[in-house]
Amino acid sequence: MPYYYRGKPTKYCNVLDIKTDSLLIDEGYSIVELKQILKRHYLNNGAVPYYAESPNKAFIQVTLNNSKNGKQLKELLIKITRSFNKVREEVKDTIELRILFDYLTTIPPPPLPPFHSNKIEED
Repeated sequence: MPYYYRGKPTKYCNVLDIKTDSLLIDEGYSIVELKQILKRHYLNNGAVPYYAESPNKAFIQVTLNNSKNGKQLKELLIKITRSFNKVREEVKDTIELRILFDYLTTIPPPPLPPFHSNKIEED
Protein backbone atom coordinates (compact mmCIF):
# COMPACT_ATOMS: atom_id res chain seq x y z
CA MET A 1 0.00 0.00 0.00
CA PRO A 2 1.59 3.30 -1.01
CA TYR A 3 1.93 6.25 1.32
CA TYR A 4 0.60 9.59 0.24
CA TYR A 5 2.75 12.63 0.74
CA ARG A 6 1.53 16.00 -0.51
CA GLY A 7 -1.29 14.18 -2.26
CA LYS A 8 1.05 11.99 -4.29
CA PRO A 9 1.66 8.28 -3.73
CA THR A 10 5.15 7.40 -2.54
CA LYS A 11 6.93 4.12 -1.98
CA TYR A 12 7.39 2.63 1.47
CA CYS A 13 11.18 2.68 1.04
CA ASN A 14 11.07 6.49 1.29
CA VAL A 15 9.57 6.26 4.78
CA LEU A 16 11.65 5.95 7.95
CA ASP A 17 9.28 4.68 10.64
CA ILE A 18 10.07 5.89 14.15
CA LYS A 19 8.37 4.86 17.36
CA THR A 20 9.11 6.33 20.77
CA ASP A 21 12.20 4.21 21.38
CA SER A 22 12.94 2.42 18.12
CA LEU A 23 13.55 2.81 14.40
CA LEU A 24 11.59 0.36 12.29
CA ILE A 25 13.96 -0.38 9.43
CA ASP A 26 16.21 -3.36 8.69
CA GLU A 27 15.97 -5.51 11.81
CA GLY A 28 15.14 -2.49 13.94
CA TYR A 29 17.40 -0.08 15.79
CA SER A 30 17.39 1.74 19.07
CA ILE A 31 16.57 5.45 19.02
CA VAL A 32 20.18 5.97 20.13
CA GLU A 33 21.29 5.20 16.56
CA LEU A 34 18.96 7.80 15.06
CA LYS A 35 21.66 10.06 13.56
CA GLN A 36 23.41 7.23 11.69
CA ILE A 37 20.13 5.84 10.34
CA LEU A 38 18.89 9.30 9.29
CA LYS A 39 22.12 9.84 7.39
CA ARG A 40 21.84 6.45 5.70
CA HIS A 41 18.16 7.04 4.88
CA TYR A 42 18.56 10.53 3.40
CA LEU A 43 21.80 9.89 1.52
CA ASN A 44 21.00 6.43 0.17
CA ASN A 45 20.09 7.58 -3.37
CA GLY A 46 18.53 4.23 -4.22
CA ALA A 47 21.64 2.14 -3.37
CA VAL A 48 19.82 -0.01 -0.80
CA PRO A 49 16.27 -0.79 -1.96
CA TYR A 50 14.58 -0.38 1.44
CA TYR A 51 16.05 3.08 2.14
CA ALA A 52 15.00 6.30 0.40
CA GLU A 53 15.36 6.64 -3.36
CA SER A 54 16.63 10.22 -2.99
CA PRO A 55 16.87 12.96 -0.33
CA ASN A 56 13.94 14.74 -2.02
CA LYS A 57 11.67 11.73 -1.54
CA ALA A 58 12.79 10.78 1.99
CA PHE A 59 10.60 11.48 4.99
CA ILE A 60 9.99 10.30 8.53
CA GLN A 61 6.81 8.83 9.92
CA VAL A 62 6.40 9.10 13.68
CA THR A 63 4.00 6.53 15.08
CA LEU A 64 2.35 7.81 18.22
CA ASN A 65 1.09 5.47 20.87
CA ASN A 66 -2.10 6.56 22.61
CA SER A 67 -0.53 5.82 26.00
CA LYS A 68 2.25 8.41 25.49
CA ASN A 69 1.86 11.99 26.63
CA GLY A 70 2.76 15.31 25.03
CA LYS A 71 6.05 15.59 26.93
CA GLN A 72 7.26 12.28 25.47
CA LEU A 73 6.27 13.38 21.96
CA LYS A 74 8.11 16.67 22.45
CA GLU A 75 11.26 14.81 23.58
CA LEU A 76 11.10 12.52 20.54
CA LEU A 77 10.65 15.45 18.13
CA ILE A 78 13.60 17.25 19.72
CA LYS A 79 15.76 14.12 19.26
CA ILE A 80 14.72 13.87 15.63
CA THR A 81 15.35 17.53 14.79
CA ARG A 82 18.71 17.66 16.59
CA SER A 83 19.91 14.49 14.89
CA PHE A 84 18.70 15.73 11.52
CA ASN A 85 20.45 19.07 11.98
CA LYS A 86 23.72 17.26 12.76
CA VAL A 87 23.35 15.19 9.58
CA ARG A 88 22.60 18.29 7.52
CA GLU A 89 25.69 20.05 8.92
CA GLU A 90 27.89 17.04 8.10
CA VAL A 91 26.73 16.67 4.51
CA LYS A 92 26.55 20.41 3.87
CA ASP A 93 23.54 19.93 1.64
CA THR A 94 20.02 21.27 1.55
CA ILE A 95 18.03 18.27 2.70
CA GLU A 96 14.59 18.83 4.19
CA LEU A 97 13.11 17.27 7.28
CA ARG A 98 9.58 16.04 6.56
CA ILE A 99 7.62 14.39 9.35
CA LEU A 100 4.25 12.67 9.14
CA PHE A 101 2.36 11.45 12.17
CA ASP A 102 0.55 8.15 12.50
CA TYR A 103 -1.47 7.00 15.48
CA LEU A 104 -1.28 3.52 16.89
CA THR A 105 -4.84 2.59 17.66
CA THR A 106 -6.40 -0.65 18.59
CA ILE A 107 -8.94 -1.77 16.05
CA PRO A 108 -12.14 -3.00 17.63
CA PRO A 109 -13.33 -6.42 16.52
CA PRO A 110 -15.93 -6.44 13.77
CA PRO A 111 -19.55 -6.67 14.85
CA LEU A 112 -21.14 -10.07 14.99
CA PRO A 113 -23.31 -10.96 12.03
CA PRO A 114 -27.05 -10.78 12.61
CA PHE A 115 -28.56 -13.94 14.03
CA HIS A 116 -30.60 -15.92 11.50
CA SER A 117 -32.75 -18.77 12.58
CA ASN A 118 -32.96 -21.82 10.36
CA LYS A 119 -36.60 -22.11 11.27
CA ILE A 120 -39.07 -21.15 8.60
CA GLU A 121 -41.79 -18.97 9.99
CA GLU A 122 -45.30 -20.11 9.22
CA ASP A 123 -48.14 -17.70 8.47
